[in-house]
Amino acid sequence: MAAIDALQSRQPRTPSLAWEIGALSGFGAVALGFQALPLNAKVKMGLLAMVTIFSTLSDQLTDLEEHDDHYAYIIRRCPVCMGRHSDAPLCEMAGAMLDEGLRWLTQIRYSVIETRCHAAGDDECRFVIAKTPLK
Repeated sequence: MAAIDALQSRQPRTPSLAWEIGALSGFGAVALGFQALPLNAKVKMGLLAMVTIFSTLSDQLTDLEEHDDHYAYIIRRCPVCMGRHSDAPLCEMAGAMLDEGLRWLTQIRYSVIETRCHAAGDDECRFVIAKTPLK
């Protein structure tokens, strides 16, 4: 994904949109408490927080499913690709927000891959997030 590659390649590291959203949402202060949690709890709670923030503060409807080896972050009404058509998933900005949001909470990168997209004819935009961090 071009947007994720762009985020990962920025040097020197500057505060990102995810950092700013975290601070504005009040999550910045809460994030200090996350340091004591196990890594898997940080990831799950962070994803649930993103679901809540986006579903509450925008027209995006979002859910989270937990599977044995991954999470499925599901956008049922996606503002990124609404009304667009594509042969392949195109919600790179939403994927980059997930990627950067998890990095903001954990200081670790995770694989975030869009597997379904409204614009490609699917009934939802779905991102698969591996539970195992990238090395």
